[in-house]
Amino acid sequence: MKQEASEGIFKDDTRFDFYQDIIVWENSCAKGTMEYSKIQRIDNFSRYYMIVTKKKRFLLFWKDRFIFGCPDDFIAFIQEKQENLPNKN
Repeated sequence: MKQEASEGIFKDDTRFDFYQDIIVWENSCAKGTMEYSKIQRIDNFSRYYMIVTKKKRFLLFWKDRFIFGCPDDFIAFIQEKQENLPNKN
């Protein structure tokens, strides 16, 4: 899945990529990664999804900004990634 940022300061500069174990984002001001294992929950709003991490940080994913993948499948996609994580016991 891939997504561009919403209208605003980072429009056309931010990119989110979803890899096997991590989400990667980058824009002109910052870049970062997040492991799927750090996700505590996903809230589903009418226009966007909000991922909340275990450290109470969050990422917004606008439903109308997916450029690859279907926004209707986003929650299932993230849950599948979490289920397929290696067991770190």
